[in-house]
Amino acid sequence: MLSAVAAFTLAAVPPRWDRGALDPEPQATLGNGDHMETNVSPAQVSAQTQVSAQTEPYYMPHYRHNVEPEIAKRLKEENLSAPAIAFGLEDGLFANGMILQRGASTVVWGRGAAPASTVTVTVGGVTKVSTTIAGPAGEWNATLPRVGAMGSTSLSASDGTSTTTLQDVAFGDVVLCGGQSNMGLGMCGTQSKNQTPSQALSVLEPIRVFFQTGSGPKGGAGGSGCPIEIDGKPAVSRTPALQWFKANATNAGGFSAVCMLTAQRLYAALDKKVPVGAVESCAHGSLVGDWTPSNTSATTGGGVLWEQHMVPLLPMTFKAALWDQGESDATFDAGRTSSAYYSQAFPLMISLWRRYFTSALKGGLPFVYVELCTEYGAEARGKSSFARSTARSEGGEARREQFWLAQRASVAADPSVGFAVTTDIQRFLHPPDKQDVAARLVLELMRIAYGQPVVSRGPELRSTEPIPGGVVLTFSNASLSVRAGILVGDATTCAAEAGNDTMVMAKGSSLSLHYTIKGDTITVDCPAGVAAVHVNSDLATCFLYGPHGLPAPPILANCTGTPTIVEPFR
Repeated sequence: MLSAVAAFTLAAVPPRWDRGALDPEPQATLGNGDHMETNVSPAQVSAQTQVSAQTEPYYMPHYRHNVEPEIAKRLKEENLSAPAIAFGLEDGLFANGMILQRGASTVVWGRGAAPASTVTVTVGGVTKVSTTIAGPAGEWNATLPRVGAMGSTSLSASDGTSTTTLQDVAFGDVVLCGGQSNMGLGMCGTQSKNQTPSQALSVLEPIRVFFQTGSGPKGGAGGSGCPIEIDGKPAVSRTPALQWFKANATNAGGFSAVCMLTAQRLYAALDKKVPVGAVESCAHGSLVGDWTPSNTSATTGGGVLWEQHMVPLLPMTFKAALWDQGESDATFDAGRTSSAYYSQAFPLMISLWRRYFTSALKGGLPFVYVELCTEYGAEARGKSSFARSTARSEGGEARREQFWLAQRASVAADPSVGFAVTTDIQRFLHPPDKQDVAARLVLELMRIAYGQPVVSRGPELRSTEPIPGGVVLTFSNASLSVRAGILVGDATTCAAEAGNDTMVMAKGSSLSLHYTIKGDTITVDCPAGVAAVHVNSDLATCFLYGPHGLPAPPILANCTGTPTIVEPFR
């Protein structure tokens, strides 16, 4: 049992929880932190737990400190009290078969304890943490010592009078998936060039997933599900809501394809030796402000979805967050400039998520987002659909390139934020090829959340230099190539590595511009009257890649003016 260092009351909690103050590397763990262990001796646990008690600062997240009275009020108003001690504030999130984050000071919580009693939480029957009840509603919380990867164990809580136990609890790496309808697009709707929905579902590993909420094409819980084939026979895939389940072909059809496929690739990248979990919480058509905590006046949307679908998850600990959203903000017309607004609202949301959700990393919760795949009529906002599709240079803001650039620039200095480029995959509102999106997201996860020296993005623009009759673009990589996209473009005409005129287009028209590639530079000829060019944007049918097959982020460059230096994305 931990010493008195582990015991605390809420009055002793610092007013602001700063994860950056903690050591980013796991110190003492139950299990080895890297490989799955299901059998750990009490002697091992005892020795490791004693070290944790001496070295680990047991802080409570900012969320629990600020709203503990609100939790008690909710328990009373919604009659969520339990006749005996229980995990969670309501059924669902804490249940048999769940997964908790390994290698972090993971917080567990519950209800139904006797007021003023001491609650003891036990992992596998041997690791204990005690905490004192904070209020009269029976709510309680406890911070576990850092537990290593474990495939299956038990989790118990006791107040001395009653005991509750969860079985088949795993400790591994858990990702949180948010956004709007492209995140909500279900496994039943995902299709790449080489894989149908049934094929994608049939090869799922049984990772542990939780559907909080989600909506998008072929996505969502319950309902009639979607028809699939298993071993050549007809079947139905239907996803349950608000409960943990182990993914398979019959239950994952409505779950987010981006979330599921990225988590599947993460499990493979960890050699299938660390359990992986995923939590989906997204909503079609939502704005970034809808998912931003409402304790700030700088958001539009009031944080309604945050309150409804993220607060019930607090203060769960995650390895990283995935985000696929922005279409609604890019086209939202409320008297504001989309890119300027999003460049402030997006990093604000990230910073507040890190403030509320706990993480094992010093930089806070790693955050990887999907760049929007296309403009789909976002220009000339407020005009008719015909005007939006024909007058690309009208309506104020040039739209998507500026939105891409603003989104990227707003978080470029944050080393714990990454992104995946998708303009070369498919170009419509809901691209079904989420397999290739997931392949790029997991590379960023491995680089940011695991510190692996992997190439996770394509060549990035470092500088532009206007010259007579053109502009020179210098990139971060000296091995540039041009080819067709995964499903976009013509493989025949885009096969050349240099000299193809369809990769670089004049801004605002379909005019092809001649270019040449040499090492890490591209020289683009700008005819009279052409003020800017763009690379890997909506008008391109061929794309610029690095040697690892990853595309360059969309680029907008001026043909005239002074040379510019582009700050690297960290």
